[in-house]
Amino acid sequence: MRILKSLALLAAIVPAPAVLAHGDEHEDAHEIQISMGEMYFKVEGQAQGEPLRLEVGERYELVFVNEGAMLHEVLLGRDVVEEQGIPSGYQEHLLREIEVGMEVEIEAEGASRALEVEAFGLEELELDPAVSVAVSFELPADRKGSWELGCFVPGHYEAGMKLPIIVE
Repeated sequence: MRILKSLALLAAIVPAPAVLAHGDEHEDAHEIQISMGEMYFKVEGQAQGEPLRLEVGERYELVFVNEGAMLHEVLLGRDVVEEQGIPSGYQEHLLREIEVGMEVEIEAEGASRALEVEAFGLEELELDPAVSVAVSFELPADRKGSWELGCFVPGHYEAGMKLPIIVE
């Protein structure tokens, strides 16, 4: 969890615009850009609201781009948890116990700054406006089924900031 908080802190203190790094180790991954804004997630090349489709055994690099004017969260899971009647996250996380790589590259004052993180599992990302993060992973067969991408900043999920994920 400290790693994720460090990513959120980095996103909060680094000046915009942020651009992604694409390392050589992810060249074989299927890259999918997912835009986020007030109050939506949208998969590049698809209509807003169309599900994100993933296949087990394939390597993916999901590129999350916050095009909005406010902070948004990225959670991938199922079975929404409520605290005091308000949606606050997922009971089960899609990337639990899976090797995950995250990359961020920022252009600041004419110099390139980079951050790369390798983690075992991922629960939540927070992205400030104009920040992008690439998340790479491969899903095992036990992840087949219906999942969801959601933002649980107060009021966002309730306003429709969620997107179905289908793992086949």
